[in-house]
Amino acid sequence: APRYDESVARHLHDGGNALLLADSAETLPPGCPVMIRPREGTELDGRWFSNFNWIRPDAEPFNRLAFTTILGFESANVAPEYVIQGIPPSAMQDVLSGITFGWLNNNCALAAQMLAGNGKLLVTTFRLSKYGSDAYSTTLLDTLIRYINAPQFQPQFRLEL
Repeated sequence: APRYDESVARHLHDGGNALLLADSAETLPPGCPVMIRPREGTELDGRWFSNFNWIRPDAEPFNRLAFTTILGFESANVAPEYVIQGIPPSAMQDVLSGITFGWLNNNCALAAQMLAGNGKLLVTTFRLSKYGSDAYSTTLLDTLIRYINAPQFQPQFRLEL
């Protein structure tokens, strides 16, 4: 789903799993402790300092996609325009992919799993609009969908909405 709306809330309340493809600051409801922030026009755009996107190559769902820990040319079409902020340091085990902004010591999530209602939620800001025409985009979305339906999908961080 592109937004956390009433349908997603009901699905999670009933114990379902959901994948949110976050492509705007309005993906999550107002007042939510986890926020989706744009990179463009902020200190998060990386124009004047180094940054890199990373994945956890030794764990689901990225272990099937990983060449290295740092994403390279293969991921150019999925590079996020938004980041996920507000996940506490104690929940970093549920950040599956992120972005590090060099010397600013600012880390944000690009994919994070969490408990919501009675269900489980995976939120990602990876751009997946080239699904079907770009091999990495296609494989990434297919892998994320398989992951949220796998026994290994076991988030610990609870998102209170």
